[in-house]
Amino acid sequence: MTAFGALALIYWYRDCDLALSGAISSYDQVVPYFLRERLSDVTMVRGLFLAGLLSASTSTVSSIVNSHAATFYIDIVSPYVDMSESTAVHVMRLLAMASGTIMTLFAVAVPYVGSATRVFISLYSSAAGPFAGLILLAISSPWVNAKGAAWACLLVCALQLWHAVGRGLSAVPAPPVIAGTMDRCPLVTNDTDPTEGVEESMAESLPYVFPLYRLSFYWMALSGELLTIILGTVFSLLTGGAKNTKNNLHLTSVPFLNVLRRFKYSRRIVQLHEARTQDGKKPSAGHLDDEECTALTSLFSRKGTQEMPKTDAAEHPECATQVV
Repeated sequence: MTAFGALALIYWYRDCDLALSGAISSYDQVVPYFLRERLSDVTMVRGLFLAGLLSASTSTVSSIVNSHAATFYIDIVSPYVDMSESTAVHVMRLLAMASGTIMTLFAVAVPYVGSATRVFISLYSSAAGPFAGLILLAISSPWVNAKGAAWACLLVCALQLWHAVGRGLSAVPAPPVIAGTMDRCPLVTNDTDPTEGVEESMAESLPYVFPLYRLSFYWMALSGELLTIILGTVFSLLTGGAKNTKNNLHLTSVPFLNVLRRFKYSRRIVQLHEARTQDGKKPSAGHLDDEECTALTSLFSRKGTQEMPKTDAAEHPECATQVV
């Protein structure tokens, strides 16, 4: 319904660019302008519009405020602070008030930093990249630990937020919009040509802008995802995440396990994981013992081979002569 309404407004004002004519100062004001100019005489429409807007905003904001307060209390406050039930209720209320205050201040600041749509897209892209990388690390990399993934995600989130704020405050030119006309607009009352300021601003030389700020939000989301994966892997390896690789294999997605099996350094770990899963035997950290050799060769037997393949036999000489 939102897309249909947007297309209807674009068609309605197809020959009258409201921002170019000076009727509105931002394209975010198109819907209120249309409501005031075209639907003001229709009974109850403005009241229904305001009631729907208020109810939708209230329900969404209340849910977000409550979830923010609950998440902050459960994950950050309660594990480290022991408090009574009555005290916890007051803390939750204070957290909810703080969340609502921050959201209100942000809503007040939006008109001063540009279009609400651009601000939303920039902040959404800033958070989407690191968290997408975090999810990919969780399902694909058994050697990544919580410490390395958390530090990588926090650093990339800080980088993305710095890019979003810096780009919004810099002199980056606005993205191009669809060329509009004023053929069907009301006559302009003043003598100033509405296109004069636009032509003059385009003729002026653009000031220097930090090169990273010229990068689009969408490219920053992709780069943030890749950077989270790289930093999460590096930090985890530096903090000993490789030692717990075997213990995290059951959390790894099967398609990624099939990819890891193709590499020599991880083939033995994945094979022993499959043997442990199917036979219930726990592999040791060093050389394979007789019990593990039996589980491993039994796995190859179920796959249609009577002996261990040569490549695997070379890696496990202690099991090379064992036949199921």
